[in-house]
Amino acid sequence: MPDSYRNSIGYRYKEIGEIYDRAFLQKKQEKEQDWREVFSKTGGWAAFAASIFLLIFQDTLKKWFTAFSTAIEKNIYDRFAGTKMFWGIALTKYRQALIGKYRELKIPFRVDRPLKMQDVYVPLKVKGKRDTELIDALDAVGKHKRLMVLGQPGAGKSMLLKFLTLSYAENRLLNLAERPVAILLELYRVGVDSDIVALLVKALERDDFPGATKFVEQGLENGTVMLLLDGLDEVGSAARSTIVQKLKDFLDRYEKCRVILTCRSQVYYNEFNEYVDQTLEVVEFTDQQMRRFLAAWAMPPEKSIDQLMLTLQDRPRILELARNPLLLTIIAYLYCDTPFVLPHSRSEFYQKAIDILLETWDQAKQTPNVYKMREKRLVLRQLAIRMQEQQGSDRRSMQFQQVLAEVGQVLPSLNLEAGKDAQPMLREIVERSGLLMEIDGGERYQFAHLTLQEFFVAELLRENADELLNRFERDRASWREMVKLWCGLVGDSTGLIARVYQSDAITAFECLADAQQVEQSLADQIVNEFKGRLTESDAIVQAFAAVASNTRSRGQSVFEFLAETLKGQDSDRRIAAANALSLTNLPIAAQVLVDNYSAQVRSPLIRMGDLAVPKIKQLAETGEQNALNDLFRIGTGQAAKALVPFLWHNNAELSGRATWHLATLIANPEIENALRDCSLQAAQLKDQRLLDWVWEPFYEARYRDGGVMAEAGAIISLPPVKLPFVLATITGRIAYLMQEAPIEVALGNPKFDPRLVIPVCAIVLRQQVNLGEFRFEAEELLKQAVTPALEKAMLETLAFWLGDGWVSRFGFLLNSLDRRLQLELLSRLEGQRNADRDDWARLFKPLKYRFNTSWHYRTVVGCALLLSVVAIVQLLYLPFRFPTEWIFWSVGLPSLAIVYFWIFLWKGIEEHLEPELFANFGLLGVITFFVELRRLYVERLTWAGVAVLFEIITSNQASADASADANAVAVAFAFAGAVAFAFAVAFAGTFSGAVAVAVAVAFAFAGVFAGAFAGANAFAVVVAGTFAFASTFANAVAVAFAAGAGISFWYRAETELDSRRFLAAFAFPWFCWFPITVCSATFGFLNFFPIWQVASLWGAIVLLCSCLWFRGQTLDRRARNPLQGISALEKYRPKREQQ
Repeated sequence: MPDSYRNSIGYRYKEIGEIYDRAFLQKKQEKEQDWREVFSKTGGWAAFAASIFLLIFQDTLKKWFTAFSTAIEKNIYDRFAGTKMFWGIALTKYRQALIGKYRELKIPFRVDRPLKMQDVYVPLKVKGKRDTELIDALDAVGKHKRLMVLGQPGAGKSMLLKFLTLSYAENRLLNLAERPVAILLELYRVGVDSDIVALLVKALERDDFPGATKFVEQGLENGTVMLLLDGLDEVGSAARSTIVQKLKDFLDRYEKCRVILTCRSQVYYNEFNEYVDQTLEVVEFTDQQMRRFLAAWAMPPEKSIDQLMLTLQDRPRILELARNPLLLTIIAYLYCDTPFVLPHSRSEFYQKAIDILLETWDQAKQTPNVYKMREKRLVLRQLAIRMQEQQGSDRRSMQFQQVLAEVGQVLPSLNLEAGKDAQPMLREIVERSGLLMEIDGGERYQFAHLTLQEFFVAELLRENADELLNRFERDRASWREMVKLWCGLVGDSTGLIARVYQSDAITAFECLADAQQVEQSLADQIVNEFKGRLTESDAIVQAFAAVASNTRSRGQSVFEFLAETLKGQDSDRRIAAANALSLTNLPIAAQVLVDNYSAQVRSPLIRMGDLAVPKIKQLAETGEQNALNDLFRIGTGQAAKALVPFLWHNNAELSGRATWHLATLIANPEIENALRDCSLQAAQLKDQRLLDWVWEPFYEARYRDGGVMAEAGAIISLPPVKLPFVLATITGRIAYLMQEAPIEVALGNPKFDPRLVIPVCAIVLRQQVNLGEFRFEAEELLKQAVTPALEKAMLETLAFWLGDGWVSRFGFLLNSLDRRLQLELLSRLEGQRNADRDDWARLFKPLKYRFNTSWHYRTVVGCALLLSVVAIVQLLYLPFRFPTEWIFWSVGLPSLAIVYFWIFLWKGIEEHLEPELFANFGLLGVITFFVELRRLYVERLTWAGVAVLFEIITSNQASADASADANAVAVAFAFAGAVAFAFAVAFAGTFSGAVAVAVAVAFAFAGVFAGAFAGANAFAVVVAGTFAFASTFANAVAVAFAAGAGISFWYRAETELDSRRFLAAFAFPWFCWFPITVCSATFGFLNFFPIWQVASLWGAIVLLCSCLWFRGQTLDRRARNPLQGISALEKYRPKREQQ
C-alpha cells in the first residue's frame, strides 16, 4: 500500500511502525531497568545494608542468635520431648548426657583428675552356679535376657552397669536384639510406696529426657528398654520384703524387657531365681585384670606396676583386698600419689588409708586443711551410724539438711560451732578426702562406698561390743560386715566371736581371719566344726582361705588340713580345698596345687596368677600341655614370658600351643612391653627359622638407634638394625610357626594380633586363595553402616569368595581378625599387585605420591568448587532478576544441596576430601543413590555415609551456615523445612503424624533466620507472604520436608529395618549436586557468554579435569603400597612416624 494511506484512526503505516518501535523499546527498557532501581523497588538496598551490618557485627549476632535459638530449642524440647514424635531427638540428647556422665570415672579422693572409663574399665569375669569355666560378663549380658549379678562389696557390679550404660550411649551394644535403651536405676531410691515406672521416668529426666512416661510404658510393654537395677543389698531390711515383692510383680508384668539386677552375694536369698534366666557371680580380679586396671594410672618415675604387684604378693591379706576393684582403686591412689606403705592386715589398711585421705589437702593451691583429721573422723562416724540405722529402704544416703543436723550434733563436743563450721567441714570432707560424696545435685549425701560406711560404724562401736551385737542380732545381713571389721580393730575379740558363734557360726568363722587375738580353744572348736562343712558354701571356703593365709600356728594347721583334703577322693571336697588354697595367695599353695594337678585344680591355680607361673612352667616342661593353656589364661606378662621358650620346643604340639597363645596375648600392650625384656638363649637369637622382618614396621626409634638384647644372660649393644632385638626375634618365631603349627591345638575362636596375621596371610600364604572379582563387592560392603544384617552379609560374601580357602590355614588365620578387617585385607590382595616384604617394611612410610593430597586432585576439586560458587550465585540472582515470581524464592533446597555436598566432602566418611566420595556422591551421585537405595531395600544394608549426612543436616553449625546465606528467606524456609522434618520424622512412628509440628517449627525458624539475617524488609515478606505464596512456595517447602524426611528414614534404618525404610527415596535431592551445579552454572554462564562459548568452556573444563584425574590415578597406582592405610594397624604406628 502507498505510504500516504491512512487507517481508520488516521495513522500512516510508517507512523504505526514508529509507534510500535517506541512502545517495544520502552517495554524493553522497563524490563532492563537500572539495577539500582530494581534494588530500590524490591527492598534490595535494605538487604544490602543488612548484609553490611551482618558482616560488621556477625560475631555478636551469631552469639545472640545462638543463645536465642538455644533458649527456644530448650523450651520447645522440654515441652514436647515426651511426645512420640520427638523421641528420636530426646534419645539423642539422652545418649549425649550419659556419655558426659559416665565417660570419665571420677575418683572421689582424686579431685579434678578423673580417669577415662574406657581406660580403667576391666571386663569382669563371672561364674554361674553350674559353670566351672569363667565367662566374660558382657558376653553373659548378650546371651541372657535377664540376669542377677552377685559379688562382694566393691567387686565392680555397679561399674559393670555404668559401663553397659555408656556402651549403649556410644552405640556399642550392637549384639543385643532390638538394641534396647538402657536405663540405670539405683534400687536404694525405691521405697515401699514408690511407683517403679515413675522412678524410671525420673531417671531419664535426670539425664536430659524429660516427660518420658509414654516412652517408658511403651518400652516396657514392647521390650525395647533394658533395665539396669543396681544394689538390691542397699535396700533396708525393714522394707526389703515389700520392695522385693514389688520388683517381682513389676518383672512379671513386663516380661519382654531385659533386666540386670545386682546384689551382694552375702545378702541374696535367691528371691529372683524364678524371674531371671541366669544367676552369675562376679569373681575377684585376676593378676591380669589388676595389671590392666593399674595401667590406666600414671605411675611416678620411681614406681611401677611390677613393684606394686611384688609388694602385694608379700602381703597375702592386702593382695586379697587388691583383687577387689574398689579397694584396688584406693591402693592405686595411695601408691601413686602418696608415700603410703602397705600394711599387712585389713583393718590396719583401712585405718591408715582413711588417715591419709582425711589429711589430703590442695597442694596445688597451697591451701591447707582447716579441720583436723580427728574431728572429721568423728563426724564421719556419726554420719555412718545414722545412715546405717535409717528406717525404710535407703540406708546409703541422707538428705542434705539431715546431714547438717547430724554434723551439728557432733561439733559442740569438738569446741566448734554448728552454725559456723558444719557446712565448711562438710565441704572439706567431700572435696578433699572423697570419703563422702554429693548425689542428686547436692540434695543428698552418701559414702563413696558402703564398705567405708561400715568401717566407720565399726570404729564408732569399738568400745561397745554389746551394742554392736544387739544390732547384729536384729539385722544380721546388714551388720555382718561391721562385726568382722570390729574384730580387726580390737585386741581380744574372743567374747564377741563366742556370742556370734551361738547364733551365726559362719560369721564367727569369718571373724577368725580378721581377729587379732582369739582364745585357741574357741578357734579350734569353730575350725573343727567347719572342716566337715567345707563344701556347704563359698563363704566357708573363703573363711578357710582367710584363716589359712595367716602364717602363724592356727593358719598353718588350717593350711595343712586343706592340703590333705586335696589329696582325698571326694571330688567336691577336693574342689573346695583347691579354691581355698588358691585364695590364700601364698606361693606354697601354688606348689601344693601343682603337686596335685588335675582338671579340678586348674581354675584355682589360674586364679593365683603370677604366684603360680613358675610352678606351672615347671609342670609344662614335663610335657603337660594343659599347663600351657593355664599360662595363657593367666595372661600376664610373666605368664607370656614363661611361654616364650616353648616356641623352640621340639614337641610340635607344645610349640604350637605356645604359638597360638602368644599370637593372641601380644596384642595387649602390657604383654608386648613385658616381652621386650625377655631373656633368650644365644641359639634362639641365631635361629634362622623365623620371619624377623614381620616386626620391622613397629620398631620404636630407640631400637633403631641401638638397643639391648639378652644373649645367654649377657647384655650386648646392637648396631642399628643389623641384628634383631628380642621382641623381633620372638614375633618372628611366632610368625614362622603360624605357617606350620597344628591348628587343632588352638583354643576356641582365637583373636590373633593383626600385626602377625596380616603379613603372614598377605605375603607368605597369599597363594592359598584365589579371590576372583572380590574387590568390588568387598568395597561396597565396607561402605555400609555396622548392623546385624551387614555382619551376616560379610560372612556370606567371605564364605562364597574364599570357597575352600575358608578351611585352609589362610582362612583360619583370616578368621581370627575382625570381620571388616577381613574384607579390607582381601580387597587389597585382589585389587592390587601382590604385596612383598618391602611393602610391609614401608607400612608407615610416607608415599612419594598420594592422589588424595596431590595437586591433580586438588585442582579438580578447585574447579568443582568454583562451578558450585557460580551455581549458587545464579540461584541467588534469580529472585532479584524476577522479584515478582515466587517460584524463584524457593531455590533454598538446591542451594543447600550444593552447600551440604561440600560440607559432606570436607568431613568425609573416613577422611577429609575423599576422592571416592567426590566421585560417587558428587559426580555419580544420582547413580550412587539408586545403587545404595537398592541395597537398603533388597539387602537391608545401610550406607555408612547416611549417618554423616544426617549429622551434617541436623547440626547447629549447619543452621548457622545456611542462615548466613544472602538469600536468607529462601534458604531459611528450605533449611527449616528439611531440618525440622528430619528431626521430627527421624524416629517418629508415621510420616503424617510429624507434619503439623514440623511445619510449625519450620515457619518459626524461617522467621527467625529471615528476621535476623535478611533485614526487616525480608522479614515482612515472610509474614505478609505466608498466605500469598501458598500454592507455589508450599510445593518447594514440601520438597524440602520430604528430602529431610528421606535422610531421616534412611538413617533410622540402621536400627529399625521396617517398611518405613522405603521412604528413604525422598532423600534423592541430596544426591543431585552434579546436575544442580551443571544446570545452574550453565545458566549463569549464559548471562555473559553465547551458547557456543559456554559449550566450549564446559568442554575445556571436562577435558582438563579428566586428564588430571586419570593422570593422578595412574601415578597413585604406581606409588601405592597394597598394605598401607589398613585402619586396624594405625593404632600401632610408631611415634617416630606420627605427624
